[in-house]
Amino acid sequence: MLSRFSILFLAAIGLMGCVVALPVNPEASLPPVPAGMARVFFYRDADYAESGKVAQISLNNQEVGLLWRGEVFYRDIAPGTYLISVSSDLAFPNQFKNARIEAGQIRYAKIESLMSWGGMTRRGNPIDLATYVVALIDADQAHYDIGQLRLTAGSLASASTARAPAS
Repeated sequence: MLSRFSILFLAAIGLMGCVVALPVNPEASLPPVPAGMARVFFYRDADYAESGKVAQISLNNQEVGLLWRGEVFYRDIAPGTYLISVSSDLAFPNQFKNARIEAGQIRYAKIESLMSWGGMTRRGNPIDLATYVVALIDADQAHYDIGQLRLTAGSLASASTARAPAS
């Protein structure tokens, strides 16, 4: 026969399996998007099986920040059409994304690492070639992803507000 303690312990273990991680809304703890501007979050999963190299993020070929595994940063930008790109050792089809971003809009760009792309080795050891791809992610998925990451400034002293291209 089970003791009361054993029953409580088993019930607690059973309830732990019902716990679900809720999405975190990163905007809740940040200042609002400035009037007439838009906000873009850039983030990268903390997948330690992928490349440990830093990813250099650019908007319209202007560097806006650096991103390590497990980090997220954001930039407030002027509305416009942007090419979101990332430094990469190897090319991949449709690697970068164009995005039309309106005033007041918040967009999410996930930087994904394709460690296996290229499959290069040196003397039987894998070479850490970083092939990065930009993926535009919907807000619900991004909130869930970002809830597990560390918010940073983007580690770039010169990262200032990006300008939209001249029309």
